[in-house]
Amino acid sequence: MQIPSIHVGCGKFSLQRLEVLIRGNQFAPVACVDVDLENAKSRLSSIKENTYKDLSNRVYTTITEAKEKHDAKVCFIFASFKAHHKLVIESLNLGMHTFCVKPIARNQKEFKDIMNIHNLNPKLMLLQGYNNQWNEAALKMRRWMQSDRGIGKMLGGECICWGRQNVKNNQPQEVTNEGMFFHSLACHQLSQLVAAKGLPDYVTAYVHNRVDTDLNYRGVFGTSGGQCLFEYPDGVVNGLFTAKMAISEEREDV
Repeated sequence: MQIPSIHVGCGKFSLQRLEVLIRGNQFAPVACVDVDLENAKSRLSSIKENTYKDLSNRVYTTITEAKEKHDAKVCFIFASFKAHHKLVIESLNLGMHTFCVKPIARNQKEFKDIMNIHNLNPKLMLLQGYNNQWNEAALKMRRWMQSDRGIGKMLGGECICWGRQNVKNNQPQEVTNEGMFFHSLACHQLSQLVAAKGLPDYVTAYVHNRVDTDLNYRGVFGTSGGQCLFEYPDGVVNGLFTAKMAISEEREDV
């Protein structure tokens, strides 16, 4: 049986994910949420899946209003980054399993706020959205590291990743948050390690504070890269370093 869900955000990126969910046939979107009702209704009317054409008539400005009018069990959040913290808490407080596109918080205070609410609702699933841990290479690595016939015990490791993001004149919110470029890129690689090895005992992370004008420096430390160290039991250490993070592919703020 399909699980009734609420979909938050009706931007281009968000609607691409909505159509993927519809095609997956595991979830049944019963309502959408967006602060711009008219624009959301217009975008939703263009959905290719005819079965859900009427979603344009079920758009609300808050998750609370959508939940009052529709019996949903799950909430998918693909809204603007600056609203993630508030939306995740609202969804959890309404008793829904919550999936939020990364990152769920802009700083430690917001993260602690979310965890405090989640701890009051431990049976609810809270998932920060990643996708790379499900690709073929990551699944193969997981099998190797978890199998008795795999590559053996992990004694240590290092991962180097490099990415580019174009912010041009339209600055997404995360540009003004220290270290958020590093977090947004590195979390994909680190999530693969966690999926294969489990949660580490300790995490230490730093962002670079150099001023790199070639990378479209915006006056915020951490837009040029960072370093993260995972420490596992028995002294196993895995380090991830980003050499550079630049600006390259046009994106629409969701």
